[in-house]
Amino acid sequence: MAPFINNMNEVKLSTRSEEHLAEMQNAIVVPIEKKYADKTTQYLAAGIVTIAAFSSGTFLAWTSSALPLLLTENAHIKVSPHEGSWIASLLNFGAFIGAIPTGLIAERFGRKKTLLSLAIPMTVAWLLIALSTSVYCFYVGRFVGGVAVGAISVAVPPYVVEMAHPTARDAVGNFYQIQLTSGILFGFLAGMAGNVTVLSLICAIVPAVYFVAFLFMPESPVYLMTQGKVVEARNSLLYIRGIGCDIDEELTRIKEYIIKTTAMQGRFKDMIATRSNVKALVVAFTLMVFQQLSGISALIFYMGKIFSMSGTKITPETSAVIVGIIQVASAYMSAAFLSRIGRRPMLILSNLFMGANIAGLGIYFHLNAMTDTEDYHWVPIVCLSGYVSLYSIGIGPIPWLMLREIFPSNIRRRATAIAAGLNWFLAFAVTKFYQNMVDSVGIGWVLWNFGSICAIAATFVYFFVPETKDKSLDQIHKELNGNKLRKHRHIIEIDSISIASTK
Repeated sequence: MAPFINNMNEVKLSTRSEEHLAEMQNAIVVPIEKKYADKTTQYLAAGIVTIAAFSSGTFLAWTSSALPLLLTENAHIKVSPHEGSWIASLLNFGAFIGAIPTGLIAERFGRKKTLLSLAIPMTVAWLLIALSTSVYCFYVGRFVGGVAVGAISVAVPPYVVEMAHPTARDAVGNFYQIQLTSGILFGFLAGMAGNVTVLSLICAIVPAVYFVAFLFMPESPVYLMTQGKVVEARNSLLYIRGIGCDIDEELTRIKEYIIKTTAMQGRFKDMIATRSNVKALVVAFTLMVFQQLSGISALIFYMGKIFSMSGTKITPETSAVIVGIIQVASAYMSAAFLSRIGRRPMLILSNLFMGANIAGLGIYFHLNAMTDTEDYHWVPIVCLSGYVSLYSIGIGPIPWLMLREIFPSNIRRRATAIAAGLNWFLAFAVTKFYQNMVDSVGIGWVLWNFGSICAIAATFVYFFVPETKDKSLDQIHKELNGNKLRKHRHIIEIDSISIASTK
């Protein structure tokens, strides 16, 4: 649910900065003996910055525990189902607003300052929610928190990628999703307190921890290099890689990358300049549409209420925690699945089995309305666990991963920004109208609708989405243009038989 936005300023490598670099190199007395970077510090940095994602997860999980409490007659602030739908969905609308300008803000003021400042709206949001005196306080708190959540989804991934050595990039790239799902689990656990104020105050601790811990992390060396601060960039890289690590080659690569991306900065019209770019846009945006129309946001936000409606013997709070644990485990294993199986097969399998699980839950609710389903009380927790686990290894992370793989570097930032905005807006729409649909046609039909969309998504992937694993951008765009990559078969015949080569 966290997009990658890579923003670069114009290169400002001044002669003065180069002189500072030479002076610093002459002053270094520690011999450079280590060729490879120490991954421990990189994991620590990625773990600390993604505490912001952990905090985002607590915002996503809050309604699952809080809404059932607010809908009861003895709630300190009684809300109606209609008001509850706004409380749930305004977080996503705030995220839509927050995601739009964050790339430019991080480019102007720096990654670290932007990320540190996000602790403020997160804390304010939790205090507004915890100390609410009316439903409007919930509205404002959720919207403010949503702005921070959307900004985090845009600002955190670039920092993680820019701090990581290429050999550690795949490992730390999964930290965001793991922390996000861990935050959701933490929110479910905090919900077991059974009190909205206590739940909110517990969650308010997370942004405070994040702010204090992240204060000691350096600015991104890539950002510092774009500002012409070569000495500071070198110090930042040494801090992360370890004193004594040979970073000269990596600094050179960063400098060359900045020069290249600045020279190739694309415009919006470049996104539709070629047939392959247009097809890449269609693939990327359609996957985002299917990701949200599968119902994931609504089912996470309303999970406690869904378990309450199902009549399962396990308490809704415990059921949600079990689902949260499975979701974290699935997010942890997703990188291994993707590296072995590939993007396209995982998308197909993910959507098919998500559809089967959510359709099975729909059948359960239909039967529950007509007959006694006490012997099948385990069905809701099994179906929802299967649904979220398959989401976490398939349609959840893969569309974001493919954004970096199917777009040329000159249009990648703009395409990803539009995709992020589309994703959050659809999350808002699905979450807002979920309750209306349940009231109109019943939860069983709504769940079947989500299952049908998953099946359509699998069909779309089968016919239109190319495999991107271990392929270059040129190979991917040839496939998007309709040029199938074929393996060469060589037949060699000796003596009187000719040598032939066919394709």
